Amino acid sequence: MKRVYWLGFLLIFLVACPPVPTLQGDVTNQLETLTNPFLHPDPFSRNVWDLQTIQDRVLIASGDAWKNSGSNIQKIDVVSYSSNNFFTKEFTVDDEQIHRFIVLGAKVLIPGFDPLEDWSLGNFYTLETRCLAPIPCWSKSRTIPFGVHAYDLIEFEGKLFVTIGGYDPETKPGVLESSDGGLTWKSVTARELLGLTFTRLFVFGNELFAVQEVRADSSTTGLAKYSNGLFSSAGVSDKNLVPDLPVTWHGRLGRISTFKNRVLYTAASLGVNVALPESIYSTASLSSAERIALRIDERPTDLLTLENEVVLLTTQAQAGVYVNRVYTSSDGLDFKEQFLFTSNRFARSFERLGTSWIFGLGCLESENCN
Repeated sequence: MKRVYWLGFLLIFLVACPPVPTLQGDVTNQLETLTNPFLHPDPFSRNVWDLQTIQDRVLIASGDAWKNSGSNIQKIDVVSYSSNNFFTKEFTVDDEQIHRFIVLGAKVLIPGFDPLEDWSLGNFYTLETRCLAPIPCWSKSRTIPFGVHAYDLIEFEGKLFVTIGGYDPETKPGVLESSDGGLTWKSVTARELLGLTFTRLFVFGNELFAVQEVRADSSTTGLAKYSNGLFSSAGVSDKNLVPDLPVTWHGRLGRISTFKNRVLYTAASLGVNVALPESIYSTASLSSAERIALRIDERPTDLLTLENEVVLLTTQAQAGVYVNRVYTSSDGLDFKEQFLFTSNRFARSFERLGTSWIFGLGCLESENCN
């Protein structure tokens, strides 16, 4: 039998398993514990917020923009795990958290989250294409005006776009655009949307969208669409974006993945970096989303698009442990359960590395994360 690994200690777990088609049922007993790559003094900062495969390794995101202060404060390392079973510290960011890796062609970007510097500028970090192998090299760009929270970055029509949250409510420019690779930025947000905090960007149907907070009872939209050089209201009712949620619900979209002719996204209240998503949707038209049925209290935590399928990771608190399940779909709408494993922390993120699966676990602020 192929040897499998469970990398982890305390609340950081990375689980490597054989490919999905060979796994069925409960595979918990096939996992083996290895080491912990993080030594953050703040236990909550050891959450694995995101994983990203690049060449023969997986990049691991960690940090805590909420509690990373005082005696806990520290810069966050970019750590990778290779197919040779080695952890490597590749770089250190001057921010309190790495919350997302973004692949743009051959490049990998990290949007900065709470810079440990003057908040008049925000950061982003780039894994240079010329240095992907054998030695990775990262660079820092400190150019984003008011970019205390650079929530998301995307490339569209040869330009970079970033969604930011500024520290001053009077100077929130919404979405910024750069035509020179991030050297300079300008606001491209319509006047009526200035002051709003947009958190995610995605391309669907050859159009670029930005999303802010959405409300289940609202006939107005949390979506903005880029057209004629500006982001303006997309004219999509929030009720249609998050159907079947209570009318009192409001929150943000978390994981977003496009697959074939559909877009899939999770929805979470209280902020995507703290609360677990409560629901997942799939749609071929943003005006008519369908909620994917899950078990009671089962939460969708991550999405991964592969060549011929989209993979969904979920977690469910049950009898003092978390039951983590992996589903696959060939059409982005109908999902079939492939396998599950139990752990004392929930599966927050996952990735594919060669013939293995890597899972990153985490905890909630309300839990004892030690």
